[in-house]
Formats: sequence, structure tokens, C-alpha cells
Amino acid sequence: MADQNPFLEQMGADQNRGDRSPGDQNPGETPFEPTILAFCCRHCAYAAADLAGGMRIQYPSNVRIIEVPCSGRVEVTEVLHAFERGVDGVMVAG
Repeated sequence: MADQNPFLEQMGADQNRGDRSPGDQNPGETPFEPTILAFCCRHCAYAAADLAGGMRIQYPSNVRIIEVPCSGRVEVTEVLHAFERGVDGVMVAG
């Protein structure tokens, strides 16, 4: 049922990353970069991110933004499903 959520289908998270943590680094290996999923309200946080993009302000490539109608409508199950799919952190911004 949670796989049918259009918000999480946009996520594109690597499912194999769930077994790594910041301490699991070998010498010569690239540093751990967490994948962060941001659920952003269409009228507030997403509009601010869109404006920043228009001004050519860059944000890290490991942050994935998903536009939602309202941040209050993000269900706990959607956040938990994101963690199951391999996301390291979730932010709900409104």
C-alpha cells in the first residue's frame, strides 16, 4: 500500500544504503554523505527552494525535495517508508 504513494515514488533513494553508517568508512573511501529527503509545503518551503534555485543558490545534491500540498498532510507511515527505502534523514518543512 505504501509503495503506491506518489510522493515516495519520486524519492529515487538507493535501497542498498541502509546498512551504512558514518562510522563504516575505510581509509581511501569517500566520506559518508547521508541522503536526506525533504517533504516541502507547496506554498512555503517548496516556494523558497524554488526561489533559491531561480537565484542560482545551490544546495547539496544529497538532499531530495518532494513537493507536498501541505506539510501537515505528511503521514508518519510515509516518513517510515522513506527510511525503509534507504534514506538517512527526513525533513518536513512548511
